[in-house]
Order: sequence, then structure tokens, then C-alpha cells
Amino acid sequence: MDDRMRTFRFSPHWTEILKPRVLIPAGAGVCVNAFLLLRGRFGKAEILMISVFLSVSLWTLLSAESRRRRTIIEIRGEALTCLSPSCEKTLKRQGIDRVEIHGTSVGRILGGVRLRIYSDASSGAWLSVSVSRKRVNEMIGHMIPLGEETGKTVPGRHSAAIYAVTSERTTLLLLASAFFTLSARDSIALNAAGAFLSAAAVMNLLAAFARFRRLSLSRRSRGFIISSGFWGMKRIYLPENAVAGAVIRRSPAAVLCGFGALWMLTSGGALIPCACRVNDGEGVHSAMKLIGAENGYSAKLSDIDAIRKKYASSIIPAVFGVFLSAYFALGAESVPSRFFACLVGAFLTSTAVRGLVGFRCADSFGLNVSPSAIFAGGMKGCSAEYYIFRRGCLAGVRIRSSLFERMNRLCCAIPFTSGGRRGVKCSCVLYGAVNGFTARFCG
Repeated sequence: MDDRMRTFRFSPHWTEILKPRVLIPAGAGVCVNAFLLLRGRFGKAEILMISVFLSVSLWTLLSAESRRRRTIIEIRGEALTCLSPSCEKTLKRQGIDRVEIHGTSVGRILGGVRLRIYSDASSGAWLSVSVSRKRVNEMIGHMIPLGEETGKTVPGRHSAAIYAVTSERTTLLLLASAFFTLSARDSIALNAAGAFLSAAAVMNLLAAFARFRRLSLSRRSRGFIISSGFWGMKRIYLPENAVAGAVIRRSPAAVLCGFGALWMLTSGGALIPCACRVNDGEGVHSAMKLIGAENGYSAKLSDIDAIRKKYASSIIPAVFGVFLSAYFALGAESVPSRFFACLVGAFLTSTAVRGLVGFRCADSFGLNVSPSAIFAGGMKGCSAEYYIFRRGCLAGVRIRSSLFERMNRLCCAIPFTSGGRRGVKCSCVLYGAVNGFTARFCG
């Protein structure tokens, strides 16, 4: 650390050379050598092949090590610079969206962790590099100093398991599996489809449980630290100025049970999980408190009655179609007919579930404004989503309207953050109100 120049430099850890593109030639060489050993004879062609693989493996390893030694990451003042043999790039510290640390058991034994730096201008990582596990906290402290811990949120017991069981994908896969299994009879194809969907639901359940197993949030004076992963090996460092809002997600099963999941929205459009389970009465209050906004009066810009009628009108035909598909799936003799009926029934079931969830949550949908935040609620897939944006963090609003909506002076508004990657469709927004809203709150 140079005190006069205020410069902090570090290089990638030696585990940076352990990448697939570097290890593939060595792995191919090992496989070829093992095959030749099993054959029990070596000729000139075999010796030449082994020599080629060994030479290519040695060359790729030496090239990777040379590149690693000549790569320097430098933090000087308000800029972060990466110098490598192939390129040089610079990122302002104010433009850092978040910093992530990914660790594995093997990587920790070898002393390295994966450091990923994201900017608010793109969805991909600005820099992904392996660094020393002992120095990673010092590096992050120079990039985004978050200050002292002021609070901590610890997950409740079995919250990750409950979230995994009630997730949207698990619910829809199990409903589709039930359709195929009940109408399968002695058909191997339909039984296989039902078993495949059930296995996919179980795999999704296990993946969600492993991802949110040790989810916890540490509140700092100038940002947040979120830990997750089965062994808590993933940490996300989020500066205060990169927080654009919060998101509450409620899957169909979560709506039935009366809770939802809380996520944090960054200025670059990334969603960071914060809590797997928050009650209906505490969800908005927790989200507002998390982003530092006041939970006060909201001016509604949407026609709630029109939203309720929209979802109610989609329930009856979808439910009728589900019963009709079930009748054909159970009564048809040919396997292709039953398979097609099951596909249609699964699709109509998801449509009916979407309509029921939308009708149940219609009172809190639409576009609303409070003195310190902007509320946007709607359906995304079969789940209800509520976006709470900080004032001044909206990049724009997409406005769409069909012929019938124009006749009723309504439209559909989709507010979004930087890059237009995140937002929810707010239906039945008053067309006259949305013009004043965009002129006042966007940009």
C-alpha cells in the first residue's frame, strides 16, 4: 500500500491457472495415456501422441502462469484498474454494483477464492479472478468500505426448506406430474413423463434448499453483506449507493400460506436474496426499512377494480379447460391423445393458478407512489411480485396499451431500473396519471 499515492495492488492467486480451458489438454492426455496402457502396447504413433499432449498441457500451464504473473489489479483513489497482457480496463468505485466471493471446499484447501466484481452498466461480471483467501477481506475493504456492523438478520428455522417446497417451479412441476401420472394407466411413456417431472421437481427443491441454506444479511453503516450457500461459501458485498429498491416475491403456495420472499434490487438490475420467508403484514414494512424508505401514504395510480376483473375473467375459462383436458386425458384410448391432453391440461392449470393468485393479490397490485418510494405490483409467471423502488432510482417506464385499454383510458406500465432488465407489469394504470408520473419520477 502506497500511502502517498493511495494505491493498493494485488495479483491473482496461483489457483487462477486451474481453469477448464487450461486443464482440458492435460485431462485429455491422461485419458489417452490410460487407454494406451489398457491396450498394453506402445508404438511410434502412441509415443508421438503422448508427447503432443504433454507438450500442449505444459504450454497451456506455462502460458496461464505467465499471464497470471503479469496481471495486476490496482485500486488508486476512486478508480479500479485491471492490467493484463491482453487488455487494460478501469471502473470507477461509484460504479461498482456489487462484489461477490465464491468459495469451494477444494479452493479453500488450496487457499484461493473466486472474486467477482460487477458494474452497474452490465449484467455480466466486470472482473472474475481467483484471489488469496487470507487477503480477500482486505481487498474488498479498499474497493467498497462498508463500515461497522449495525444489525444482522438470521434466517428462521427451516425457512430455506419451506421456501424450496413452496417455490413456483416446484409447484408447477408437481401439478404437471400429477396430470401425467393419473392419466398414465399402463402407458410407459406417460409414466416416464410423470416420473421425469417429479424428479425435476425434487431436483429444483434440493437446488433451492442448497442455495438458501445459510442465507443471512449483515447490515453495515454503508452497505450490506449477504451470505448464502449450503456451507455459507458465497458472500455478496453491496454498497449503499447501489441499492435501488426491494422486491417481494410470492409464489402460489406462499400466497396460500401467507408469506413471501424478500430480495434486494441493485442499480444494475440484479436481485439479491435477503430473506426466504416474511409474513404478509411485515413484508412491505421490512422492505421499506431495508432500503431506508418511509412506509407512509401511497397515491394509487391504478384502477384496482379493473385489475380484479381482469384476473377473475381468466379463471373460469381456464378451470373449465382443466376439467375438459382431464376428461379427455382419462377417457382417451390412444397414448398420443392422452399425452396431448396432459400437456394442454398442465398449461391450463398454470393459467388457472395465475388467475387465482392475481385475483387474490389484486388489491395490492398496480402503480402507487409514496413520499419516499414507488410501488409496482403485478404478476410474473404464476407468482405475485412487488417492486419497491427508491425515489430517483427509476431509469424509465415502458407503456403499452391495447385497443380496449385505450377505450377505457387505461394502459400497462412497466417501471425499470438501469439497463431495463428488472421490472414488473402493472396493469390497468390510468393513462392520464402515468404521464405525470414519468415526467416527475423517472431519470
